[in-house]
Amino acid sequence: MPAALQIHPHRGDPVAAGVVVLTLFAFLTVGRFAEDWSDGPRFLFAAVLAGLVVALALQADAGDEIPRPYESVIYVASFLLLLLALSQLAAVFGAEGGSAGTVVWIGLLLFGYCAYLSTRRNSAIMTLLGALTGVVVVVAFVDWVFSPDSITTFRWILFVCALVLTLGAVQRRDAARRHAVSLVDAVGLTVLAIGATLVIDVIISAIGLGFFGADGGVSSGGPLGWELVLLAFGFGLIAYGCVDRERVPAFLGILVLGFFFILAVIPSEDGPSLIGWPIVLLLMAGAMLAIGLRPRQDLPPEPAVRAP
Repeated sequence: MPAALQIHPHRGDPVAAGVVVLTLFAFLTVGRFAEDWSDGPRFLFAAVLAGLVVALALQADAGDEIPRPYESVIYVASFLLLLLALSQLAAVFGAEGGSAGTVVWIGLLLFGYCAYLSTRRNSAIMTLLGALTGVVVVVAFVDWVFSPDSITTFRWILFVCALVLTLGAVQRRDAARRHAVSLVDAVGLTVLAIGATLVIDVIISAIGLGFFGADGGVSSGGPLGWELVLLAFGFGLIAYGCVDRERVPAFLGILVLGFFFILAVIPSEDGPSLIGWPIVLLLMAGAMLAIGLRPRQDLPPEPAVRAP
Protein backbone atom coordinates (compact mmCIF):
# COMPACT_ATOMS: atom_id res chain seq x y z
CA MET A 1 0.00 0.00 0.00
CA PRO A 2 1.14 3.61 -0.51
CA ALA A 3 3.51 4.89 2.16
CA ALA A 4 1.34 8.01 2.42
CA LEU A 5 -1.39 5.89 4.03
CA GLN A 6 0.88 4.56 6.75
CA ILE A 7 -0.14 6.02 10.11
CA HIS A 8 2.60 7.00 12.53
CA PRO A 9 1.48 6.01 16.06
CA HIS A 10 2.07 9.53 17.37
CA ARG A 11 -0.33 10.91 14.73
CA GLY A 12 -2.96 8.22 15.09
CA ASP A 13 -5.40 10.31 17.14
CA PRO A 14 -5.81 13.18 14.61
CA VAL A 15 -6.02 10.64 11.77
CA ALA A 16 -8.80 8.78 13.61
CA ALA A 17 -10.62 12.08 14.24
CA GLY A 18 -10.39 12.90 10.53
CA VAL A 19 -11.72 9.45 9.64
CA VAL A 20 -14.74 9.97 11.93
CA VAL A 21 -15.53 13.29 10.26
CA LEU A 22 -15.05 11.73 6.81
CA THR A 23 -17.43 8.90 7.71
CA LEU A 24 -20.10 11.35 8.85
CA PHE A 25 -19.56 13.34 5.65
CA ALA A 26 -20.05 10.22 3.52
CA PHE A 27 -23.33 9.21 5.14
CA LEU A 28 -24.64 12.78 5.13
CA THR A 29 -23.80 13.30 1.47
CA VAL A 30 -25.33 10.00 0.34
CA GLY A 31 -28.44 10.78 2.34
CA ARG A 32 -28.84 14.28 0.93
CA PHE A 33 -28.29 13.27 -2.70
CA ALA A 34 -30.20 10.00 -2.53
CA GLU A 35 -32.85 11.33 -4.92
CA ASP A 36 -30.57 13.40 -7.15
CA TRP A 37 -27.73 10.95 -7.82
CA SER A 38 -28.27 7.69 -9.62
CA ASP A 39 -27.13 4.37 -8.15
CA GLY A 40 -23.81 4.33 -10.01
CA PRO A 41 -22.43 7.70 -8.84
CA ARG A 42 -23.57 7.02 -5.27
CA PHE A 43 -21.72 3.70 -5.30
CA LEU A 44 -18.54 5.23 -6.76
CA PHE A 45 -18.61 8.01 -4.17
CA ALA A 46 -19.08 5.58 -1.27
CA ALA A 47 -16.61 3.05 -2.69
CA VAL A 48 -13.79 5.60 -3.00
CA LEU A 49 -14.18 6.77 0.60
CA ALA A 50 -14.62 3.22 1.88
CA GLY A 51 -11.51 2.08 0.00
CA LEU A 52 -9.49 4.93 1.49
CA VAL A 53 -10.53 4.21 5.08
CA VAL A 54 -10.22 0.41 4.68
CA ALA A 55 -6.67 0.98 3.43
CA LEU A 56 -5.98 3.12 6.49
CA ALA A 57 -7.47 0.40 8.73
CA LEU A 58 -5.27 -2.27 7.20
CA GLN A 59 -2.22 -0.03 7.68
CA ALA A 60 -3.16 1.01 11.22
CA ASP A 61 -0.90 -1.31 13.16
CA ALA A 62 1.28 0.22 15.87
CA GLY A 63 2.70 -3.21 16.68
CA ASP A 64 1.12 -3.48 20.13
CA GLU A 65 -0.51 -6.67 21.37
CA ILE A 66 -3.83 -4.82 21.77
CA PRO A 67 -4.99 -2.23 19.20
CA ARG A 68 -4.68 1.34 20.36
CA PRO A 69 -7.88 3.41 20.70
CA TYR A 70 -7.28 5.29 17.46
CA GLU A 71 -6.89 1.97 15.63
CA SER A 72 -10.23 0.72 16.97
CA VAL A 73 -11.91 3.95 15.86
CA ILE A 74 -10.54 3.52 12.33
CA TYR A 75 -11.65 -0.14 12.28
CA VAL A 76 -15.23 0.79 13.20
CA ALA A 77 -15.31 3.66 10.67
CA SER A 78 -14.06 1.34 7.93
CA PHE A 79 -16.82 -1.14 8.83
CA LEU A 80 -19.49 1.55 8.52
CA LEU A 81 -18.16 2.89 5.23
CA LEU A 82 -17.86 -0.62 3.83
CA LEU A 83 -21.49 -1.20 4.81
CA LEU A 84 -22.46 2.01 3.01
CA ALA A 85 -20.53 1.06 -0.14
CA LEU A 86 -21.94 -2.48 -0.25
CA SER A 87 -25.50 -1.21 0.19
CA GLN A 88 -24.98 1.16 -2.75
CA LEU A 89 -23.50 -1.73 -4.77
CA ALA A 90 -26.64 -3.74 -4.04
CA ALA A 91 -28.69 -0.88 -5.48
CA VAL A 92 -26.54 -0.93 -8.62
CA PHE A 93 -27.27 -4.66 -8.99
CA GLY A 94 -30.97 -3.86 -8.75
CA ALA A 95 -31.45 -5.61 -5.43
CA GLU A 96 -34.45 -4.57 -3.42
CA GLY A 97 -33.45 -2.36 -0.52
CA GLY A 98 -33.40 -4.29 2.74
CA SER A 99 -34.37 -7.63 1.19
CA ALA A 100 -33.28 -10.68 3.17
CA GLY A 101 -31.07 -12.03 0.37
CA THR A 102 -29.25 -8.70 0.08
CA VAL A 103 -28.71 -8.59 3.84
CA VAL A 104 -27.23 -12.10 3.74
CA TRP A 105 -24.52 -11.47 1.13
CA ILE A 106 -23.63 -8.03 2.47
CA GLY A 107 -23.53 -9.42 5.99
CA LEU A 108 -21.27 -12.30 4.98
CA LEU A 109 -18.75 -9.91 3.43
CA LEU A 110 -18.82 -7.70 6.51
CA PHE A 111 -18.50 -10.73 8.77
CA GLY A 112 -15.40 -11.84 6.90
CA TYR A 113 -13.89 -8.36 7.25
CA CYS A 114 -14.62 -8.33 10.98
CA ALA A 115 -13.18 -11.82 11.40
CA TYR A 116 -9.96 -10.75 9.69
CA LEU A 117 -9.41 -7.73 11.95
CA SER A 118 -10.53 -9.68 15.00
CA THR A 119 -8.03 -12.49 14.47
CA ARG A 120 -5.13 -10.76 12.74
CA ARG A 121 -5.24 -7.51 14.72
CA ASN A 122 -6.66 -8.91 17.98
CA SER A 123 -9.47 -6.35 17.83
CA ALA A 124 -12.20 -6.97 20.42
CA ILE A 125 -14.50 -4.29 18.97
CA MET A 126 -14.45 -6.11 15.64
CA THR A 127 -15.31 -9.31 17.49
CA LEU A 128 -18.42 -7.53 18.77
CA LEU A 129 -19.34 -6.17 15.33
CA GLY A 130 -18.66 -9.56 13.76
CA ALA A 131 -20.85 -11.36 16.30
CA LEU A 132 -23.74 -8.92 15.79
CA THR A 133 -23.32 -9.14 12.02
CA GLY A 134 -23.43 -12.93 12.28
CA VAL A 135 -26.70 -12.77 14.20
CA VAL A 136 -28.22 -10.47 11.56
CA VAL A 137 -27.05 -12.83 8.79
CA VAL A 138 -28.61 -15.87 10.48
CA VAL A 139 -31.94 -14.10 11.00
CA ALA A 140 -31.94 -12.78 7.42
CA PHE A 141 -31.04 -16.23 6.04
CA VAL A 142 -33.98 -17.83 7.86
CA ASP A 143 -36.26 -15.10 6.55
CA TRP A 144 -34.88 -15.48 3.01
CA VAL A 145 -35.08 -19.28 2.81
CA PHE A 146 -38.08 -20.17 4.96
CA SER A 147 -40.15 -16.92 5.05
CA PRO A 148 -41.70 -17.65 8.47
CA ASP A 149 -45.00 -15.96 9.19
CA SER A 150 -44.64 -15.67 12.96
CA ILE A 151 -42.31 -13.41 14.94
CA THR A 152 -41.92 -16.30 17.39
CA THR A 153 -39.68 -18.07 14.88
CA PHE A 154 -37.28 -15.15 14.87
CA ARG A 155 -37.33 -15.05 18.67
CA TRP A 156 -36.23 -18.68 18.73
CA ILE A 157 -33.47 -17.92 16.21
CA LEU A 158 -32.25 -15.04 18.37
CA PHE A 159 -32.42 -17.28 21.43
CA VAL A 160 -30.29 -19.94 19.75
CA CYS A 161 -27.81 -17.25 18.63
CA ALA A 162 -27.61 -15.97 22.21
CA LEU A 163 -26.85 -19.49 23.46
CA VAL A 164 -24.14 -20.00 20.83
CA LEU A 165 -22.54 -16.66 21.68
CA THR A 166 -22.69 -17.56 25.37
CA LEU A 167 -20.85 -20.82 24.73
CA GLY A 168 -18.28 -18.91 22.67
CA ALA A 169 -17.76 -16.43 25.50
CA VAL A 170 -17.28 -19.24 28.01
CA GLN A 171 -14.78 -20.95 25.71
CA ARG A 172 -12.78 -17.73 25.17
CA ARG A 173 -12.96 -16.39 28.73
CA ASP A 174 -9.55 -17.61 29.83
CA ALA A 175 -7.74 -17.60 26.47
CA ALA A 176 -8.93 -14.21 25.17
CA ARG A 177 -10.80 -12.29 27.85
CA ARG A 178 -11.39 -9.11 25.83
CA HIS A 179 -12.98 -11.06 23.01
CA ALA A 180 -15.07 -13.03 25.50
CA VAL A 181 -16.43 -9.76 26.91
CA SER A 182 -17.33 -8.65 23.37
CA LEU A 183 -19.23 -11.90 22.85
CA VAL A 184 -21.08 -11.35 26.14
CA ASP A 185 -21.99 -7.85 24.98
CA ALA A 186 -23.35 -9.39 21.78
CA VAL A 187 -25.40 -11.81 23.91
CA GLY A 188 -26.90 -8.88 25.80
CA LEU A 189 -27.83 -7.00 22.63
CA THR A 190 -29.34 -10.15 21.10
CA VAL A 191 -31.49 -10.78 24.18
CA LEU A 192 -32.52 -7.11 24.15
CA ALA A 193 -33.80 -7.69 20.62
CA ILE A 194 -35.94 -10.56 21.95
CA GLY A 195 -37.26 -8.34 24.73
CA ALA A 196 -38.03 -5.53 22.29
CA THR A 197 -40.19 -7.82 20.14
CA LEU A 198 -42.09 -8.98 23.23
CA VAL A 199 -42.71 -5.44 24.48
CA ILE A 200 -43.81 -4.32 21.01
CA ASP A 201 -46.29 -7.22 20.94
CA VAL A 202 -47.71 -6.13 24.30
CA ILE A 203 -48.00 -2.51 23.13
CA ILE A 204 -49.75 -3.53 19.92
CA SER A 205 -52.10 -5.78 21.90
CA ALA A 206 -52.81 -2.99 24.36
CA ILE A 207 -53.58 -0.53 21.57
CA GLY A 208 -55.81 -3.09 19.88
CA LEU A 209 -57.70 -3.57 23.13
CA GLY A 210 -57.89 0.15 23.80
CA PHE A 211 -55.42 -0.51 26.68
CA PHE A 212 -58.13 -2.45 28.49
CA GLY A 213 -59.72 -5.83 28.05
CA ALA A 214 -63.39 -6.44 27.55
CA ASP A 215 -63.94 -6.70 31.31
CA GLY A 216 -62.01 -3.53 32.05
CA GLY A 217 -58.80 -5.30 33.09
CA VAL A 218 -55.39 -4.50 31.74
CA SER A 219 -54.20 -6.84 29.00
CA SER A 220 -51.84 -9.60 30.20
CA GLY A 221 -48.07 -9.47 29.75
CA GLY A 222 -45.71 -11.59 27.68
CA PRO A 223 -45.44 -15.39 27.48
CA LEU A 224 -44.13 -16.98 30.67
CA GLY A 225 -41.31 -18.85 28.92
CA TRP A 226 -39.89 -15.73 27.29
CA GLU A 227 -40.15 -13.82 30.56
CA LEU A 228 -38.05 -16.58 32.12
CA VAL A 229 -35.49 -16.20 29.31
CA LEU A 230 -35.21 -12.46 29.96
CA LEU A 231 -34.92 -13.03 33.70
CA ALA A 232 -32.20 -15.68 33.34
CA PHE A 233 -30.10 -13.73 30.84
CA GLY A 234 -30.57 -10.48 32.77
CA PHE A 235 -29.28 -12.02 36.00
CA GLY A 236 -26.52 -13.81 34.08
CA LEU A 237 -25.26 -10.62 32.45
CA ILE A 238 -25.23 -8.75 35.75
CA ALA A 239 -23.44 -11.64 37.47
CA TYR A 240 -20.83 -11.78 34.71
CA GLY A 241 -20.28 -8.04 34.93
CA CYS A 242 -19.82 -8.21 38.70
CA VAL A 243 -17.49 -11.22 38.68
CA ASP A 244 -15.27 -9.95 35.85
CA ARG A 245 -15.73 -6.27 36.78
CA GLU A 246 -17.12 -5.31 33.38
CA ARG A 247 -19.60 -2.44 33.22
CA VAL A 248 -21.22 -2.99 29.82
CA PRO A 249 -22.53 -6.55 30.43
CA ALA A 250 -23.99 -5.45 33.78
CA PHE A 251 -25.63 -2.42 32.14
CA LEU A 252 -27.10 -4.61 29.39
CA GLY A 253 -28.36 -6.99 32.07
CA ILE A 254 -30.20 -4.13 33.76
CA LEU A 255 -31.83 -3.21 30.43
CA VAL A 256 -32.88 -6.83 29.90
CA LEU A 257 -34.43 -6.90 33.37
CA GLY A 258 -36.20 -3.66 32.46
CA PHE A 259 -37.91 -5.46 29.59
CA PHE A 260 -38.77 -8.30 31.99
CA PHE A 261 -40.31 -5.78 34.38
CA ILE A 262 -42.44 -4.23 31.63
CA LEU A 263 -43.83 -7.65 30.76
CA ALA A 264 -44.20 -9.01 34.30
CA VAL A 265 -45.71 -5.91 35.91
CA ILE A 266 -48.91 -6.25 33.88
CA PRO A 267 -51.37 -8.17 36.08
CA SER A 268 -53.32 -11.15 34.84
CA GLU A 269 -56.98 -11.02 33.89
CA ASP A 270 -57.85 -12.03 37.48
CA GLY A 271 -56.29 -8.85 38.84
CA PRO A 272 -53.12 -8.10 40.83
CA SER A 273 -51.70 -10.95 42.88
CA LEU A 274 -48.47 -11.97 44.58
CA ILE A 275 -48.81 -15.40 42.98
CA GLY A 276 -46.36 -15.82 40.13
CA TRP A 277 -43.22 -13.76 39.62
CA PRO A 278 -43.54 -11.67 42.83
CA ILE A 279 -43.43 -14.72 45.12
CA VAL A 280 -40.71 -16.37 42.98
CA LEU A 281 -38.51 -13.27 43.17
CA LEU A 282 -39.12 -12.96 46.92
CA LEU A 283 -38.06 -16.57 47.50
CA MET A 284 -34.98 -16.11 45.32
CA ALA A 285 -33.99 -12.94 47.17
CA GLY A 286 -34.53 -14.60 50.57
CA ALA A 287 -32.42 -17.61 49.62
CA MET A 288 -29.52 -15.51 48.32
CA LEU A 289 -29.59 -13.16 51.32
CA ALA A 290 -29.65 -16.12 53.68
CA ILE A 291 -26.60 -17.61 51.95
CA GLY A 292 -24.72 -14.32 51.95
CA LEU A 293 -25.58 -13.26 55.51
CA ARG A 294 -25.35 -16.65 57.26
CA PRO A 295 -23.10 -16.68 60.35
CA ARG A 296 -19.48 -17.19 59.53
CA GLN A 297 -17.57 -20.08 60.99
CA ASP A 298 -13.84 -19.68 61.32
CA LEU A 299 -11.83 -22.46 59.81
CA PRO A 300 -9.95 -24.70 62.23
CA PRO A 301 -6.24 -23.92 62.62
CA GLU A 302 -3.84 -25.68 60.38
CA PRO A 303 -2.04 -28.63 61.95
CA ALA A 304 1.40 -27.89 63.27
CA VAL A 305 4.32 -28.94 61.14
CA ARG A 306 6.60 -31.33 63.00
CA ALA A 307 10.32 -31.04 62.54
CA PRO A 308 11.87 -34.05 60.82
